Parts: sequence; C-alpha cells; structure tokens
Amino acid sequence: TVPSQVWSLLLMFTIATIVSVGSKYVTRAANFFLGAVGLSILSILVGATLFAAGWYDGSLSEEDRVFHDNLHPNYRRDSNTGDTPTFWDLVALFYPATTGILAGTNRSSKLATPNKSIPTGTIGAIGVTTLLYVFQTWLLGSVVSNEILIHNKLVVAAIAFPSPVVAKVGVVTACVGAALQCMAGGPQLLGAIAADDAIPFLKFLTRKKRRRNDLIKATNTKGVEVLGLEGIGMSRSLDKCEPLNVDFESEASEKVEAENSKRAVWFSWGIASLGTLLGNIDHITPILTMFYLIMYGGINFCCFLLAWVDSPGFRPQFKYFSKGIALLGFLLCIGLAFVISWEMASLALVLVYVIFKYIRLSANNRLEGGGTSPGA
Repeated sequence: TVPSQVWSLLLMFTIATIVSVGSKYVTRAANFFLGAVGLSILSILVGATLFAAGWYDGSLSEEDRVFHDNLHPNYRRDSNTGDTPTFWDLVALFYPATTGILAGTNRSSKLATPNKSIPTGTIGAIGVTTLLYVFQTWLLGSVVSNEILIHNKLVVAAIAFPSPVVAKVGVVTACVGAALQCMAGGPQLLGAIAADDAIPFLKFLTRKKRRRNDLIKATNTKGVEVLGLEGIGMSRSLDKCEPLNVDFESEASEKVEAENSKRAVWFSWGIASLGTLLGNIDHITPILTMFYLIMYGGINFCCFLLAWVDSPGFRPQFKYFSKGIALLGFLLCIGLAFVISWEMASLALVLVYVIFKYIRLSANNRLEGGGTSPGA
C-alpha cells in the first residue's frame, strides 16, 4: 500500500498548484467548500439528535447509547505513546482548530472594504464556530458512550444522518478548504515581509519591478559592455554615448506581483510538506499551538504598544478596540502557552528572540552601509 505521507505530499502539491495559478479560483471554490461543510455539520447534528431520541442508530448500536457517560474526566494511557494525556494536552491538540480567524486579514488586499469586512467576518466566524463546537461536543458527550468516543475517531460519521458518507465528505472538504485558504493567505503575508526586506534571508522570494530609466549593464552595437539607461528606445550609454543593443519597456506591476506570489506559495508548500512527513497530525499540533499562541500574543502586544505610545500611524477604526484588552490578550496567550508546556513555550520565545536579533543586526548593517532600515 502507498504510505499516507505520499498521498499527503501529492495533495499538498495539487493545492499549491491551484493557488499558484490564481487565488481567484480559491475564492470561487470557497462557496462549494462552505456548502459541503455546512451540510455535513447539519447531518451530524440531526443524526446525534435522532440517536439520542432512539429513532436512528447509524453505524452504532443500542449499547452505544449511554446518557451522561462523560460527565467526569476519564483520561487513559495512549496505546501508541504510552503517555496519559492531561486536560492541557488536549487543549494543545484542539487549539489549531480555532485558528482560522486571520484568514480575512491575510487576504485584506482582495477585499473591497477590509475595514468593515474583517471585523464583521472575524467576530462572526468566532461566534458561529464557538457555538457549533460547544453544542456538538455537549450533544455527543451526552448520548454516546465513553468507549465509543475514545476508540472511534470517526464517531461523527458513524452517527451522521442519513449516511456516514455525508460527514466523511464534509471532513475531507473542510481539510482541503482550510488548506487552500491557508496556502492562499500565508504566502501573501510571507511575500509582504520579504518585500519590506525585514528578514533578509527571505529576499529571494521577491524582486522589484523593473522600470523605465533604470540603470542596467548591457552591450552596445560593438559588443562592448557599457552602463546605460533602460527602456527609452535605443538608449545611449552613459560613458560612450553609443546606442545600446537593448530596448526594454517597464514591467507591469501585475506580472511582478504574480511572480513573487508564486515564489512565496512554493516556499510555503515546502515548509507545510515537512509536517505531512510525520504521518500523524497529533504529532505536530502541539508545536503549531505554541507558534499560534506566540503569534497571537505578539499581535496583541504590538497593538498595545502602538496604542500606548500613541503612534500616529496606528489609528484603529474598530470602535471596541482597547489597549487594555490587547494587553489582556497578550497575557492570556503567553500564560496559556506556558501552562500547556513551559519547555515548548520557552523554546518558541527563544526562537522569536533569535529572529528579532537577526532583524536588528541586519538593519544595523544596512544603516552602516548607507542603506535604510525597513522601519525607516
């Protein structure tokens, strides 16, 4: 049989190819994925309700219908790792399922009115998903036996009405849809960082637009390399005043942006593909949780600092913004990271500090060399 890692790599390659062709196709497919996921959620909720009433069993049996069997903690030793999970271990495992809130922000350049769409969409998505998570967890935990919930990882499909296929299709489309959205949004952010030259080793992801009158090296009609001006007909060299054997026009911004976007997409594909080689998502989710918490904590802390110093370039239009809430969000993120695993949280903070020092040293070197820093 073909290992699951191979299928994962092929799927990631297909997703990256679709996004590199054009993010507009991802936007068009969003409604299909949303409809499929919504239908599967409805089938699960209806099936669980009918199962509780005793009118439908799905792939389960009458013995699996046990009310209030999950009121108290019942942590068991994992047969694969030999470890007994704790509450915070399960929080780390579940947390990445709640981290799609920056999808609109990452693709703000594609929105007509981002200042209105992002707050409305983000808060709406948080509210809807929270209600669904809580209600579905309460419903399944109230009527399905503890044994089934522990050993049957696709219990939502087993109980779905009218067929398990509906839920399974929803699970697949939810995963593929989330991957498409991440692959469409993440490289945009990565490309913006590279374009700002904030992290020099990402410079290969972007190149600037070639404009008319840009100084270039070229050969004149006699085959001699000279320095000339680009894009103004048969330009004359600056040193010999002889016509150059070049005639380049300025590049279109769209062409350069598309090329840079593709570079960022395939770089992101390479990073994401490394995680698929583990073959088990449970192995990588705790690590992802740390990075998510550090990222959200960093965003909140930046917002707090900008509001605290009253930066002229930071004027949030969201009327409920408060620097106190931003500081509270930062403390909650860092606190949760250390509660889950102080070792991994410390390692993540050390990595952030190393990146910060690298950026500072790179900026200082540019200033000493006569350049400008990214924040200049």
